[in-house]
Amino acid sequence: MVSCRATPARCARVRSVAKTPVRNLRVDDELWYAALARARSEQFTLAEVVRTFLRAYVAGGITPYVTATGRVLTDADIAALADEAERGYNPAEIQAVRDREQALEKLVPTVRIDEEL
Repeated sequence: MVSCRATPARCARVRSVAKTPVRNLRVDDELWYAALARARSEQFTLAEVVRTFLRAYVAGGITPYVTATGRVLTDADIAALADEAERGYNPAEIQAVRDREQALEKLVPTVRIDEEL
C-alpha cells in the first residue's frame, strides 16, 4: 500500500505512478540534494519533479544547449566555458587566432569548376 503524507490529490498521483518501472540515473550529490530540498519545500517528490521535466522535454518545452554546428553541450562543457570566461580573455590572443585563420584561408586557392564537368 502506498503511504500518503500530504493531500488526497497527491495520494491519487502517487497511486497512479506506483506501477511504473523503476529507472536509474547518475546525478552528482550536490545537484541531487539541492533538487531534493527544493522539491520537499514545494511538497513534491523528486520523482514528480523529474517526470514533469521529462514531459516538458519530450513536448519540446526544454531544449539542451546546442552549438551552431549542432553539437549538444554537456554540463561539463558549460562549466569549462564558464571557467574560461571567469579567467578572462586576452584580446591579443584572440586576434592572433583570427590572424592565423585568415592567413590559412589565403593559402587555399579558389577553384572554379565548369558546370559541364
